[in-house]
Amino acid sequence: MINYINVNLDFYEKVDKDFYTSIFTDTKKKDFVVGKIKSSYLKMVDVYTKGQVGYNFNFLLLDKTGGIVEINIADDKDINKHLNSNKALIKYTQNILKTNFRFSGEFRFVEDLLPF
Repeated sequence: MINYINVNLDFYEKVDKDFYTSIFTDTKKKDFVVGKIKSSYLKMVDVYTKGQVGYNFNFLLLDKTGGIVEINIADDKDINKHLNSNKALIKYTQNILKTNFRFSGEFRFVEDLLPF
């Protein structure tokens, strides 16, 4: 007799793994997840920076280059330097990446991920 529970579990494990394996190379998947977290993540960036940077965070772009996730939420080198040194924000962002993208590697805040 076929154990349908195990068949279903195997199927959904594969679907889940396939989704997250290609999340940074499949724009639709990445945009879907970014759309779900963008608003709350950017609000928390404001909380963790306590308004110190004087910047209106209103966009969130992600890219993965050479195994490193690059996060663009500010097109200013000084602001990104501040973000990259904010330990509380780094810890929060690590959790967001792990929970929503199943990524636990290196990341950094950068400017200008636009291809032109």
